[in-house]
Amino acid sequence: MKFRFSLEALLNLREQRLEALKEELTLLISSLREAEAELQGLRKRRAWYMEEFKERQRQGLSSLEILYYEDFLSDLEDKIHRQRMRVEELKKGIERKRQEIIVASQELKMVQKLRQRRWAEFVKESRRQEGLMLDEFGMRRKAFPL
Repeated sequence: MKFRFSLEALLNLREQRLEALKEELTLLISSLREAEAELQGLRKRRAWYMEEFKERQRQGLSSLEILYYEDFLSDLEDKIHRQRMRVEELKKGIERKRQEIIVASQELKMVQKLRQRRWAEFVKESRRQEGLMLDEFGMRRKAFPL
């Protein structure tokens, strides 16, 4: 008698889904790190240009140069804002993915527990069958001694 779990395909599917979600989470975390590094770089760049702008103002700038710096810094602020929004979206995506992993993990554990129960039932039934066979064998030996 061989053990067969009727929901083995479901168990495999849930295991694969959990692994895929974990891989997706890893990619999201990697993207978040890159986005945060890019945001930090933009902020450093803004700080550097602000200092340069202040220094150049002390030296005297034409109105055209002032407009150039203001436009440039405004564009940089827009990039920083967009990057900050991207970072926030990635953080939300990571949290959603973690919740999906929790649910998928719970679903997997349910099927694994069911499989363990069915295995225990199988072992119990196998031992019972074995005991019956041994009893029958013992009775036959008594009935027909060698």
